[in-house]
Amino acid sequence: MAAGLVAALLLAAAGCGRSSGQGQQTPARPSTQAKIAIVAPAGGATVPAPTLHVVLTLTGATLVPPGTTQGVSPTEGHIHLLLDGSVVSMTNGLEQDVAVTPGSHLLEAEFVANDHGPFSPRDLVSVHFTAQ
Repeated sequence: MAAGLVAALLLAAAGCGRSSGQGQQTPARPSTQAKIAIVAPAGGATVPAPTLHVVLTLTGATLVPPGTTQGVSPTEGHIHLLLDGSVVSMTNGLEQDVAVTPGSHLLEAEFVANDHGPFSPRDLVSVHFTAQ
């Protein structure tokens, strides 16, 4: 009986937010000409743990604080910084320190819109590095 209840709840949740009308589509995400890059750490670098100093560049857009709620613009946004697939920072800065443990890691930086959503196509870069 519990399994049936769980299945019913999952089906109900899957239908939430859907319109019964046909032809309804989710609005397309805006595109941006902005380009983000990771300057440090360099791909394949070995860095000292426990602190990673991250340096980014962004061209073609202006960084605004992550809490900005004004409309989505292709020339404004903030950066989501991910370490090994987990968000470690949402920032409007191009330099910051991030805690790391010894080992191999993947650092990703994505320039996102004011609403935290990605642009289409995504402005996402990544590097692999090792901390020791």
